[in-house]
Amino acid sequence: MKNHLICLSIILLYSIVAQAQFKIGVTGGMDYTKLNIHRSTANDYGIQGKTAYRVGLASELKLNDKVFLTTDLLFSKKGFQQTVDQEATGQDHLVYQVSDVDVSLNYIEMPIVPEFKLGFKKMNVLFGVGPYLAYGFGGKFEGNIHSGTTTTHFNEDFYWSKSSWNPDEDPTKVLVQSLHQSNIKRFDFGPIVRFGVEFNKLSINAEYQYGVPNLFCEWRKYESIHTQRLGLSLKYLLWAKSAKHL
Repeated sequence: MKNHLICLSIILLYSIVAQAQFKIGVTGGMDYTKLNIHRSTANDYGIQGKTAYRVGLASELKLNDKVFLTTDLLFSKKGFQQTVDQEATGQDHLVYQVSDVDVSLNYIEMPIVPEFKLGFKKMNVLFGVGPYLAYGFGGKFEGNIHSGTTTTHFNEDFYWSKSSWNPDEDPTKVLVQSLHQSNIKRFDFGPIVRFGVEFNKLSINAEYQYGVPNLFCEWRKYESIHTQRLGLSLKYLLWAKSAKHL
């Protein structure tokens, strides 16, 4: 019985897709990205947002005259800026300060968003809500280290955290553990909300997404860190045909 239900579901899904119109194209946009931090103290680790971009392939599957399923495969830049004060105890009792730290994170990202379109004479207005999946794979970590009267610039590859971190062992390295290392996990997912207008094959969209999982590799349960992105994008669909002819 179970196998029959699975086969029937596959047949129904294929029959829907076979009658649908499928489009493929390109998309890209500019974003304002930030890490959103929740904790029980006032310290936010000096995190600030930064501008970034995304670019990739776009697809659209027409389910009926008003409902469309969109799926994108994106190379997405995210990140943050941070000011970190580090204090070291030594013979000279020097105070080290890491300032103007700029972290760029690379992601492969896939939004899967059902869109609802309302047609007008020369354009469509669209609204969509759905999930996204993202995987981080490197990036850049750069800034300046001030030690007394000496300033040193660094520009290193970014490395993702692979283990938990106890901030009480070194409270000065809570987010940025050391040069080019961090407490941020790779996997991210969450909801994405999209609103836009469509003119023939071109659409202009405003999007907001918020990461659900806590990306902090910390043992403190009352602290969490989440990605968030607000941006504008352009999407151009290059061609379209019935899925049953693909």
